[in-house]
Amino acid sequence: MEKLLNDLKHKNADLNCLSGMAFRGVINDISEGVVSIEDENGRIFHVDISKIVAVSEVFEPVSRPGFII
Repeated sequence: MEKLLNDLKHKNADLNCLSGMAFRGVINDISEGVVSIEDENGRIFHVDISKIVAVSEVFEPVSRPGFII
């Protein structure tokens, strides 16, 4: 899991934990079994890597202004 998190470092990601909690944000740091993730409001969360069950990179769809026909 730590290698997967390192591959996503400085990218926007979703972390899903055993307790059902989910975190979305930019992965800032990974050290000593803890990942630090910063959400869109600038809050930083520290999550125990052993509690993470799923990780995915967030792909935001490109918004194209205009009419849909």
